[in-house]
Amino acid sequence: MVGRLNPYKNVDVVLEAWQRHVGGGGWRGDDLVFIGDGPIMERLLPKHTSWHAGTYRYRDVVTTLASAKGSIAHYRRASQSGVQVMSMQLGVMPVVSPIGGLPEYQPPGCPPVGIDDVVGLAATFDQLADPVTAARRGAEAAHHYAQRCNVDRVADRLLDVIFEVAPELVGRV
Repeated sequence: MVGRLNPYKNVDVVLEAWQRHVGGGGWRGDDLVFIGDGPIMERLLPKHTSWHAGTYRYRDVVTTLASAKGSIAHYRRASQSGVQVMSMQLGVMPVVSPIGGLPEYQPPGCPPVGIDDVVGLAATFDQLADPVTAARRGAEAAHHYAQRCNVDRVADRLLDVIFEVAPELVGRV
């Protein structure tokens, strides 16, 4: 999990699912890593979690993010979905709730997990714990990003919308 770790980021459900994952048969020795600041992190974290507290710059964490098996944006309320898009761009499968990430942005193969679905979230952690599965899903996420979210694609779509709304601009932009 990356960013300001506010209560809406659903940390309690994520930690409960992580503990279920670690205690089950799918855990492969990985850690759940939190990067950022926030009042929610003033608690003691369970085993196999770590927290890199404080503010950060993208360049300082990009290597860590790109090497992750998954990225969590399993929030209780809508966000900008920046973590979701950044994860796909880096070839990391985002794990989102139907509200915290944009379901229409989510790559196939890892559908949104219900906000309070601890069992479903733990199952997703179990799947991504396998390095082969994580690599395949990461490649799917990167492909999905390239097909739907890259700059050229988004700019073309934005121009389509502008020309649809203001056809008099065709040929001027």
